[in-house]
Amino acid sequence: MRDRHHQQGFALISAVLLITGILTVATVSALLLSGRSVTTAQGLEALRAHYAARSGVDVAAAQALTGGCANVAASLPVEGLTVSLGCESWDVNEAGTQYNVYRLTATAARGSIEQGNLVRRQIQISVVGQP
Repeated sequence: MRDRHHQQGFALISAVLLITGILTVATVSALLLSGRSVTTAQGLEALRAHYAARSGVDVAAAQALTGGCANVAASLPVEGLTVSLGCESWDVNEAGTQYNVYRLTATAARGSIEQGNLVRRQIQISVVGQP
């Protein structure tokens, strides 16, 4: 009888160790998956900011080509991001042909660095006005 009680205690210890091991694996798996989902969300926000900045330079190009840099808006909202626009222009005289060159910058941003959720992308393009 004494051996039987000794064997039951050994089975209990084995069961506790097995459950602890399974819980450890489950916890590590959950932490890895949550880290991946945060990385995916940050990647999507960066992509949104990129395309918002791209939309901003497209709008700025249309405005600059129809009325010069004075016609370019300072900023515009796109999908919850604030897109700041900038414009510089040069008059060029090439082989007797006069035209303007515009350097357009759009910076899309949302969040703050203090809160750890800042996303910011900047795109710069140059366009040439018609002679």
